Amino acid sequence: MGNIINDENVINGGKDEFIDRVKNAVNIDELKNFLRYKYNIDISDVDFKNGDVVSHNNSLAFKLDYDVITTFSILVDANGNSIESPENNIEEGGQQAGDVVREWDK
Repeated sequence: MGNIINDENVINGGKDEFIDRVKNAVNIDELKNFLRYKYNIDISDVDFKNGDVVSHNNSLAFKLDYDVITTFSILVDANGNSIESPENNIEEGGQQAGDVVREWDK
């Protein structure tokens, strides 16, 4: 039987190295272009925040968290009332964000 690695520093170091490799494989420019084309979202800056190995549907997956800087607009009338439109509907924006993740996974 082989040796069992039980040193937490060795395990975490290997995990961190693997997360770095996955992170470096993500093409941020391609992601920005996808978001611009599909959802008309312009991203000005993306910073890697954190990565982890997680379980998803009984399989290993890699969760990468990013801080994203973007600009958005709200539309209000002369009385200060919000004017509903697809561009400024927050609920729809949240649904679109979920769609982005699902589309990107394909």
